[in-house]
Amino acid sequence: MFSLSERTAHRASRYILVGEIAIIPVNSVLSGERNQKFKELKKRDETMSQFLDTFDESKHDEVARLAQGEASVVALLETISRVCATVLQQS
Repeated sequence: MFSLSERTAHRASRYILVGEIAIIPVNSVLSGERNQKFKELKKRDETMSQFLDTFDESKHDEVARLAQGEASVVALLETISRVCATVLQQS
């Protein structure tokens, strides 16, 4: 038969083995969560990099679009002003 120290050592090694087996799924879950978080951060980084890469061009396009809109507003206001002046002169 086994001595007390051998039984204790055997029991301890069994507990360690059970503990290691129990840790494997936890590590898998944590590893999966880390991978998911990494993928999310990488995608966010790619999105931000793309934004920064295209910012100057997008800004230029937006400024041009706004300038065109402002010119249209000015032209319409001038037309309205002329029409109002004509109506007032005819009254």
